[in-house]
Amino acid sequence: MSIRATVILATLLTASSVAAQTRPTAPPLLVSTTWLADHLRDPDVVVIQTSQAAAAQQQIPGARLVPHDALMTMAAGHDLAATSQLEAALERAGVSNTSHVVIYGEPLASGWLFFALDYLGHEKMSMLDGGLDKWTGEGRSVSAVGAAPRPGQFTPRLRPQVKASTETVQNRPVGAVALLDARSMTEYDAGHIPGAQLLTWQNVYADPKLQVFKSQTEVAAMFAAAGASPGKTAITYCQIGLRSSLLYFAARYAGVNASNYVGSWSEWSAKGLPIETQ
Repeated sequence: MSIRATVILATLLTASSVAAQTRPTAPPLLVSTTWLADHLRDPDVVVIQTSQAAAAQQQIPGARLVPHDALMTMAAGHDLAATSQLEAALERAGVSNTSHVVIYGEPLASGWLFFALDYLGHEKMSMLDGGLDKWTGEGRSVSAVGAAPRPGQFTPRLRPQVKASTETVQNRPVGAVALLDARSMTEYDAGHIPGAQLLTWQNVYADPKLQVFKSQTEVAAMFAAAGASPGKTAITYCQIGLRSSLLYFAARYAGVNASNYVGSWSEWSAKGLPIETQ
């Protein structure tokens, strides 16, 4: 193993270890509709709906809207918005550092919001298993989109290690860090980063229509089969880092240390770096 690869691996593992040690009371990363119904009035729970399209006219009571566009930029390719912009978007939604953020909405927008929160160092966030469709399918109440909430007070504590760079991917220690491609099989077969294993983002769902996740054990087994067992490190990527943000969440849910290569295939191929085809 080269000195550079050794340093990168040590950085990834140390950062993951530190993160684990500083988050002993973090809530579950996936919560059920029953859990949310029981905690909907908890003062620290902030439910956020996010979408790439127009917001739904109905929402879980008390939910706040954070549009996907507020969390990303296309200035130099698809990327997270500037930290100040992310901070402002969350504060407008009433998020503070003590908030337990529960996310629902479009699956990829939800994955991106989870990834953004993790990058900002937020310690308490969960995905809502099944989202709004499961909530309404169970006969639970909904409401119209309400007035803007009282702004929160959010101070980022950046975790840059969860956002992988091209150099990190190039110099990853083979066998110690799994590179996972969240795209379709057709895209993967046409060209992928050398050494990457295919693990499409849709495969994390037991019911893709309702966005109900497979069990933690099942998801962990999927990652292990792709070379990323719990306690190991994975880098996820797709075309622009969006689909891979949901796979990033799934890795975290499975107990896998992870980072998301936001530049992804668009950046890798634009730089003329080596590729593999099937």
